[in-house]
Amino acid sequence: MVNAESRSYIAASDISAHEKKFVKLTDSKTVELCGANERAVGILEECNKLTYECKVNVDGFSLLQVGEACAIGKFLTSTAAGLGEIADAAGEYCRAIAQEAATAADDIIQVRLIDVVAHASDA
Repeated sequence: MVNAESRSYIAASDISAHEKKFVKLTDSKTVELCGANERAVGILEECNKLTYECKVNVDGFSLLQVGEACAIGKFLTSTAAGLGEIADAAGEYCRAIAQEAATAADDIIQVRLIDVVAHASDA
């Protein structure tokens, strides 16, 4: 079940090929793909290739593409490509908790959106 609260933003560039990945704010109304361990505003649900209008899931449950296998309950941060990865160091910004396991890189899994900083590795 995916039940997310979403917000509308404008992409700083064409990120339509990056749906289900973490995005960050560049100003109050503009988003771009997250880099490694950056503070995500949410997960890109959809982006119009022509107008750059985006729907971003900011709360609740969402789908996220991951960059590695992970177990249920793992805290997830962003890779350099906006994919979810297990928080493996203290101080990493975590934006999601895995609600189902991923068996390989590029799996799309259900997550619950959160807003915490890891106190220790979750690997």
